[in-house]
Amino acid sequence: MSDDEERARVLDVVAALARYGPVSIDTQKESVARAAIAAGATVLNDVSSTLVEVAGELGVGYVGMHRRGSAADMQNDPRYDDVVAEVAAYLRDVAGSRERRPGVATVARSRHWLR
Repeated sequence: MSDDEERARVLDVVAALARYGPVSIDTQKESVARAAIAAGATVLNDVSSTLVEVAGELGVGYVGMHRRGSAADMQNDPRYDDVVAEVAAYLRDVAGSRERRPGVATVARSRHWLR
């Protein structure tokens, strides 16, 4: 789905729901994340774990997730030597090394969820 189509599908819903409480936007697209946050979303749910800097810049909560491969192929024979250790190491990288980059806004630890 294109960025334009995704924005068209979610922005009115986000804006309407935001009047009643916190709203999370689930996207891997920066333009959609930015638009949804501008419309009232307060948490960025990102299966790609690539938008942590956007969440930090915009001061919203962040849910980063682990996924091996793309959405289309992530279930095609995933293999791990130690799934717990490998996923934990990946999520530590998302939470740690990306946050320490000079000049990059960070997500407050209290607003950073990893799963």
